[in-house]
Amino acid sequence: MKSRGTMDLPPSRLDSLYKDFSNLKELNPEGYRANIDTWKAYLTKNYLKGSSSLFLNCGSDLLVKLRREPQGLPRSIDVVLTSLVESDCLVAIEDFYNGIMYPQEASTLMRWIRWGSWPRGKVNLRNNHDEYYLKAVKLIIKPVIEQKFEHIKIQLRNNIISEASGIADLVFSKQEFYRKCGFHRILDDAEEEREAMLFYLSRYKKLIVQDRDIIKVIAPEVNHLLAHLERKVTEDDRRIAALNMSLIYVESQIKTLRTQIADYAVLLKDMIINLAPRETQRKYLQGKKLVERSLSRLLEQQTSLLTVKTQINLAATNALLFKALEESNKVLKSINDSVGSVEKIEELLDEIKEEGEKAEEVNALIAKSPDAEDEAELDRELEEMKVETEQTRKEETVIDVSEKKENKPSREANESEHLVKKLSSLNIDSKSPEPREKYPNSIQRGSKGAIAEPQ
Repeated sequence: MKSRGTMDLPPSRLDSLYKDFSNLKELNPEGYRANIDTWKAYLTKNYLKGSSSLFLNCGSDLLVKLRREPQGLPRSIDVVLTSLVESDCLVAIEDFYNGIMYPQEASTLMRWIRWGSWPRGKVNLRNNHDEYYLKAVKLIIKPVIEQKFEHIKIQLRNNIISEASGIADLVFSKQEFYRKCGFHRILDDAEEEREAMLFYLSRYKKLIVQDRDIIKVIAPEVNHLLAHLERKVTEDDRRIAALNMSLIYVESQIKTLRTQIADYAVLLKDMIINLAPRETQRKYLQGKKLVERSLSRLLEQQTSLLTVKTQINLAATNALLFKALEESNKVLKSINDSVGSVEKIEELLDEIKEEGEKAEEVNALIAKSPDAEDEAELDRELEEMKVETEQTRKEETVIDVSEKKENKPSREANESEHLVKKLSSLNIDSKSPEPREKYPNSIQRGSKGAIAEPQ
């Protein structure tokens, strides 16, 4: 099936693309590679990208789809498909189911077995040299299965993992798992497609385990619900799956009966309005009551089944708690064994106390050694030092006062002498009624020469 966005082959190269160009590998390597790259881009765009199917079906049907007139059938399309396998766009179905779709994740033994006989990515798709030479095989379209897985993973987490409260919420029949994860919407309606996706979820993504028609979710997000439980489908899991199937059946019947009761109610209302015969009304009313009794019994059965399911989850939780307590008890025992008995601890504490008392005695003896000064003697010495200090301070105060008295007359004499010198330096005019200090400008002129008397 072609994707929405299509591309066509270049018209100028159709003859080269449709002929058998396998011999160009040696004669014209560049032309050989150009033809392969052109075909790969065409097939990827039109048949691989956006494909609704996980598989590319090789064989005569594919050759017919690629037929073009006047060129006819492509004669080297097997070389192109082999190149797509080598580039990991397509995966041989054997490689897929042998678990080596991702070589780096394959076990050493599997790689040795597979690659020792036939290297991965090397497939022979040519059946013969006839016109319809392509083998009728299926190839996994790797980008498509990876893309569809992402959609299914969202459904798995939203509809199962996020709602799980115990082991009974993680085990399903195959059909119920399909419904929960939206296989009918995401994948083509073919069991082969669904089985391939289940294998991908189990082998490559480690989200589920499968045993025939039973699916058990083991995603990392539910490890707390599966702690100490087996990561495979057990007989208990089969019983849980049967219980879940019974619940689904009862829920389906309840839904049907409720619809019937609603239909009876509408019919009875119409009969009463249209004045239908009394006997007919009575029969429909009896039928409605019969369905209501059946519904009541189914609701009781549903309650019983839900109670059992809840008890299973509770029992599984209790088992997990018991395991946790058992492991915790082992840890406590190990720690207590390393510590020792109570008597041993008491002896250790007594020894510590005794050694502490000895240390205190030693400290007391050291404090009372002959070299230690008597506290009273120290106090007397300190008092004497205090008296001496006070006496010295008083003497220094008396000397300072006497020095100040002696220096006072000399300071006054110096000040008087300074004043006399200052007065003597002044030049006062005897004719002037006032001192020259009042005329500073005239004093300045007098310093240069005699002042002229008025005429």
